[in-house]
Amino acid sequence: MYRFGDFRLDPATRELHRDGERIVLPPKAFDCLLWLIEHRDRAVGRDELIAAVWGKADVADNLLVQVVTRLRRMIDEAGGDSAIRTIPRFGYRWAAATEIVDDAPSTAVVSATPTPAAATPRRRWLVAAAAGVAFAFAALVLALALREPPAPAGRAPLALVLPVAVEAAPQHAWMRLGLMVALIERLRASGQPVVPAGNVVALARDAADALPADTLQAPLVIAARAQTHGERWRVSLQTLRGREPPLEATAESPDALDAARLAADRLARQLGIAPATPDRADDGVARLLTQRLIRAEAATLAGDTDAARTLLDAADAAERQSPEWRYQRAWTDFSAGRLKAAQARLERLLAELTADDAATMRARAYNGLANVQYERGDLDGLRRSADAAVALLRDRDAPGEFGRALMSRGVAHAQGRDADAAQRDFLQARVALESAGDRLGVARAELALGIVAKRRGRLVEALPALEGAAVHLGAFDAAHDELVARTHLADAQLLLLEPAAALAGEPRLRELSAHEHAPRARALADLLRIEILAANGRLQAARELLRHACAADGCGSGGDGLGLAQAQHRLEPQESTAVEDRMRAQLPNLPAAENGRDPGRSWLIVLRGALARGDEDGARAIALAIQAWAARSEDDGPRLYTDLAQAEQHAAADRVELARRAFDSAQRRAAAGQVPGDMLWVAQAYAGWLIRNGDLAGASAVAGGVAGWARRDYDAALLQLQLQHALGTQAPWQAALERARLLAGERRIPAELERAPAPREDDARTRIAVSTGTPPSP
Repeated sequence: MYRFGDFRLDPATRELHRDGERIVLPPKAFDCLLWLIEHRDRAVGRDELIAAVWGKADVADNLLVQVVTRLRRMIDEAGGDSAIRTIPRFGYRWAAATEIVDDAPSTAVVSATPTPAAATPRRRWLVAAAAGVAFAFAALVLALALREPPAPAGRAPLALVLPVAVEAAPQHAWMRLGLMVALIERLRASGQPVVPAGNVVALARDAADALPADTLQAPLVIAARAQTHGERWRVSLQTLRGREPPLEATAESPDALDAARLAADRLARQLGIAPATPDRADDGVARLLTQRLIRAEAATLAGDTDAARTLLDAADAAERQSPEWRYQRAWTDFSAGRLKAAQARLERLLAELTADDAATMRARAYNGLANVQYERGDLDGLRRSADAAVALLRDRDAPGEFGRALMSRGVAHAQGRDADAAQRDFLQARVALESAGDRLGVARAELALGIVAKRRGRLVEALPALEGAAVHLGAFDAAHDELVARTHLADAQLLLLEPAAALAGEPRLRELSAHEHAPRARALADLLRIEILAANGRLQAARELLRHACAADGCGSGGDGLGLAQAQHRLEPQESTAVEDRMRAQLPNLPAAENGRDPGRSWLIVLRGALARGDEDGARAIALAIQAWAARSEDDGPRLYTDLAQAEQHAAADRVELARRAFDSAQRRAAAGQVPGDMLWVAQAYAGWLIRNGDLAGASAVAGGVAGWARRDYDAALLQLQLQHALGTQAPWQAALERARLLAGERRIPAELERAPAPREDDARTRIAVSTGTPPSP
């Protein structure tokens, strides 16, 4: 057993504990952690670690990055050094002090912590610049999140410009981001692909997590410093990564922005790129406007929209006529949440721009308008604006704006339930945004693709997209988007009957939910947390969270409330009648949402309650209501629940053949959908009915179809236990009982299933059916 900090890791039981509490790790994460600890005397290469954990060498490197990121979040202390140290261009090394211990603490053998290697010395000015922008190295975790592939032949590698270290009076603090924006724009105008300024600011939020520049994975990283030199400004640039020996460029001018542009041009020449053409105007008005716009953009990037608005509103009449000022003023309103004002400004701008105006400027305005329309819930307007932007940019070299237009149009398609069109747009958007260096945009495209795949029932396809998006968005500190990704990820894991994997992500879900400002996103995350805890047998924690959620909104009213009602029905059975009444009042007006799953299962809960009470008239009325609800959907998913409703009605009336046909139809629909959670839901009802009717061969065939999930899901294990108890075979029953106990947590296995079954006459054909999951031959 290994001990490090507050943790104990036991290789024999494959368990990790912190202060006595067990922490659930996915199998690959546990294997990765164990391998690093067992080889803590040396650095472990990425290829070696991938081969050790996955058993093969052709696994995407991104999967290893995700696992290491998850481990760091779980075991690292806030503000402290990471236990897993990145070895640039090689792999990782375990860096935490570790002991080998027996059950008795006195037998500990201390293993020395490796001594960190000495830092490579840098030139003095560069050290000062790095100190001045230490926060900019914070989560510039391109090593952890979005590793850059090699640049295609003939294309310059992607560059990342860090915020500028400014050595001047406080009134010049705007230059830190403002000069960075100017450098990015100038290099991009030269043909150099550059990470957008918004990405850099998002990656560089937390100064406490500063990383050495050598750990960055961007092909070309550029640091900058600005300082006064007499009456002039000196801007110095140096490549931290990508060129050996490092390139340097310095320029001076009375104006800091001019010095930055000159330095960028000189660096471009050293990079083998033609400098940008001179600005379109060199008069004083244009110069003042440019500086004003850059200062306003810097303030907006820093989150100070009031300062940005003050700067822009100080412009004179001539400046206010420029399309650039008008767009920036509208975007400032949007960033501050003044949606109506932003929309009015953008619509006026678009009405006055003509076909002779730059297509990119018009597309940018349409993209801005699409953002506003999305926030205001104007789906038709969103689609029109996105279509216009896509049409303007399709044959132009503006991949960033084109990618954002495609994302907006994809969202419109997705909300209009055109999954094929949405997927096409999101795939194209990902390519365009990758080309533009917009890593945050790429992460959001991955999230969108994962959600579309999940809604289409393609959970295996959705899982890696959602996992990758969650890790990447977390690296950018995009907390709301990460919460959305992790909510969908947890839901997909539960539907795949992987409750332990969902539980491993629950702490991060809890952390994100606690800081979420959007009530709906927070409510959905908390609902998933209740389901995760319940699915893992942590009933007390699930009930506490359920009571908190119900106190907040009365256990829900509407679509989200159905999930809470289902959780309450499961966790507080003494309230079942009241919960069913509440469900029945909500259900008739609800649409058949994503695969109809929450409404469909709620309808069945209400139907089963009526049947259990012997309320035949009520059950018939509910069955008709289910059919009317399913008929409103264009998807086939809700038909699963009409089949089950018919099956359970027939079963309650002892109409055996009709019940069997309806159950068979439901089973076929679930099998076609290939969602394990749906398949188990049907199998529980069908096999339970067959067992009660003494058809053990049929029950064996149905339960055998979901037997593979019995090792990781309690409900699947309980179904196998119910079958083996009915069959009366001692050894298989005992094995099924042990498996169910292992997964039960705080759940109580029904007492009758824990009692040894009465022996039955051996039937070889039935035993074969149980072992293979196929019906015996007649």
